[in-house]
Amino acid sequence: MVKLCEDFIYADQSLSQLGFTTVDFHNNEEVPLALQRELTKGETNPCRQRANLITASFSGTLEIEFHLIKMGYDSRSIADLTLSKNEVREVTRWLSSSSRPTLLQISEADAEEDQFFCGIFTNIETYTAGGKTLGLILTFTNDSPFAYSDIITDTFSVQGHIKKIIENNSDLLEDYCYPVIRIAPKAAGDFYLCNLNDTAILAEGKFSLGQDADTAFENFIHQIETIGVSRGYTTHYYYDKQYKFITLADDTAIRFKYRDGRASDCHCFAYYQPDGSYQILEGGFITLKLLRDLPVTIDCELLTIYDDIGRMILFKDLGLEEEDYIYWPRLKSHQNTLLFYGPESDITFTRREMIKAGVI
Repeated sequence: MVKLCEDFIYADQSLSQLGFTTVDFHNNEEVPLALQRELTKGETNPCRQRANLITASFSGTLEIEFHLIKMGYDSRSIADLTLSKNEVREVTRWLSSSSRPTLLQISEADAEEDQFFCGIFTNIETYTAGGKTLGLILTFTNDSPFAYSDIITDTFSVQGHIKKIIENNSDLLEDYCYPVIRIAPKAAGDFYLCNLNDTAILAEGKFSLGQDADTAFENFIHQIETIGVSRGYTTHYYYDKQYKFITLADDTAIRFKYRDGRASDCHCFAYYQPDGSYQILEGGFITLKLLRDLPVTIDCELLTIYDDIGRMILFKDLGLEEEDYIYWPRLKSHQNTLLFYGPESDITFTRREMIKAGVI
């Protein structure tokens, strides 16, 4: 499809800055969506005539064609429209230098919002008439079959327990959206995050706190072990060098493992609130040790944690001692209820959502 637009931005430069606009040299009105899918199936035999469908995956990516010509072409002469060698060079070095997928932002005069893609210009050709180079034909190959939304940002503050609802309106209804999360603590302390829509709630209820914090913690541990025994599990905790429980949030939360009779472990997390209400969760949580005024950024898609100047942060510096289980927060389709606990901190979630409308 030939895409007509008012302007586009790629690699920090806009088309209009170079004095070009888009036209359609061929008048092609086809609108590709790149939504063809391939099926992965099992084999059939005389006893099984119907193949097992394993999965379906998209087989292509979006390709967008742009036809460029000098701005004001309707009032220019052929001589004025003819591209010089330097003008061609200026466009081609801008669009063909990137070897990695780069954001492409397309603006249209009658559109409510810009369109976003991410990819590479994979072909650039000249358009000639009468032996003169009057324009350029570009092919942009997106890195997926989908367009992307503009950056979506959710910003809020945490101090103690809070719950926050974040929507994921991506068109990939059965897939996750992986955000970038920035945590800017104003005090040191334990921090945890759990997506209650992406975890298994093994048990929840309320228990008696008793007279003091030590009694509350003992009752808390007793509740965890009682639930485990009722399901045929043994409970295994994490200990420090003095063989004391490793706890979180002033002894109101703890990580542990339930182990079944086949020696299979499930990673669990339990917490309780000031009224004695508790939940025991399997998966879907991350716990961190935060330092005052040292923000951390978690890139949940690239599985990296870094500081504000881009330096990688070691897992152990954040209290992540067990690398065989690290939950990278993710958002399911539609509504996600996120549970937070931490010192006074500013939290920012950013992400782009997938859009299946092709290049319409």
